[in-house]
Amino acid sequence: MTTRTRLDLFKRYRNEYVAPKQPRLIQIEPAHYLTLNACGAEDESESLELNAQEQALYIFASALRLVTALSHQREFIFCKLEWLLDRDPRESVSADARLCKLMMRVPDFVTPGDMECARASLLEKGWDISIVRWIQRAQLERISEGLCAQMRHTGPNDACLQAKTLAELHRFARAQGFEAAGPLHAVYLSSFRHVPPEHLRSVLRLPVRRACQAEFVPA
Repeated sequence: MTTRTRLDLFKRYRNEYVAPKQPRLIQIEPAHYLTLNACGAEDESESLELNAQEQALYIFASALRLVTALSHQREFIFCKLEWLLDRDPRESVSADARLCKLMMRVPDFVTPGDMECARASLLEKGWDISIVRWIQRAQLERISEGLCAQMRHTGPNDACLQAKTLAELHRFARAQGFEAAGPLHAVYLSSFRHVPPEHLRSVLRLPVRRACQAEFVPA
């Protein structure tokens, strides 16, 4: 009997998830993500809304694993929870950043058809409406960040505290002749539910480009 190997994306791309104490330049390859656009959340309090978003993300990822196991005969292990924040990348100490997108990396063999099969199977199960609306919004996105400044952040998921780490990333980037080129990206290495806030570990990643490069403005 053949044992099917489960793909562990965190281990395969471990060089992209390093968490150095001091900023470092890391080349990030384009990757596929299961995403939820969290901007413009309404009605519930932010904490309840975030809980529903996270639950929906993991529920969708579970369904997607089943679909790909059948359609591609390939399995994968859950990757880390990741966030994009809508902080202005040029601002190094802004404390008003808000969650923009929840993400989980998925294998490149996942297709839009797999996404729709997973969505259809979930919508048949009668989830609470707070979960259903996020299941309906789940997307498959290919994100290309390229060269990034990256370092470890330890402590609560707090914008003010993250701003201190972000300021270090900006200082490092400027010293290397770079400037910010994209939204702040947080990769959570430990779970909010199992680790005290003061011990939470994450990677903060800031896409960068040469400072002399003119800003591109779409036509």
